[in-house]
Amino acid sequence: MPYLDVLGGKDEESWTGIGSFRLNGQSSVEDAQHLQLRLERDFGIFTVVRKGLDSGACVRVTPQVFTSADEIGQLVEALRSLGG
Repeated sequence: MPYLDVLGGKDEESWTGIGSFRLNGQSSVEDAQHLQLRLERDFGIFTVVRKGLDSGACVRVTPQVFTSADEIGQLVEALRSLGG
């Protein structure tokens, strides 16, 4: 999804189950808060705003072992809808 800025390690050894992202060019705390509220309100997806990063604010999503494949699919669909 070219409109997303996915944060994290580029090599496999630093990959985790936690995902942090923001829309390209939207790194203010207000941008992250707006994205977090939209994901929760429009899609029922819980994320947390992260601020204080050198590169700017973002949202974090943390799937757990009890997160279902359908719930991951909902996240993917929500992220797809942000691009259009």
